[in-house]
Amino acid sequence: MSDLPKAKTRPASNWSAIWVLPLIALLIGGWLGWRAYSQTGIEVQVRFESGEGIQANKTEVVYKGMSVGKVKALALDDEGNTRGVIATVEMNKDVQQYLKSSTRFWLVKPSVTLAGITGLETLVSGNYIAISPGEGEPARKFKALAEEPPLSDAKPGLHVTIKADRLGSLNRGSPVFYKQ
Repeated sequence: MSDLPKAKTRPASNWSAIWVLPLIALLIGGWLGWRAYSQTGIEVQVRFESGEGIQANKTEVVYKGMSVGKVKALALDDEGNTRGVIATVEMNKDVQQYLKSSTRFWLVKPSVTLAGITGLETLVSGNYIAISPGEGEPARKFKALAEEPPLSDAKPGLHVTIKADRLGSLNRGSPVFYKQ
């Protein structure tokens, strides 16, 4: 029995290699949680007169051809005399500075009139919500316009408002002629 080698004993250690795995898992979980929090967008509510053409998780918010948000949920709005739809939109964090009280939203959909065809790109990509940044105090609740706003006064060119007793065949965007 004395010919058998004696087992070597190590000194007792308070640190065990088995605790490294939970520590790594905790660090990865913390990093993933921070990343998800930092990439979460800003939720805003936009009230529309009708939900026609708006779909949750599909309809995008577009500014100058670039997607800056997406509709996450739709809910009926029963407050007041007129009923409508409230779209909860998740906007990208980088557009937070443009979400002011006078910011305007409207739904872009295809339209064919005597004045021309508008929103033709929506036949392929689907309806989208357009945004025009404004001034004022930061806001998170907006009322959408029923139609695209007219040209801004900030754009160069001649801006004329015509008033008449009868509308006749004129529509928004109708051509104006001088001497035929």
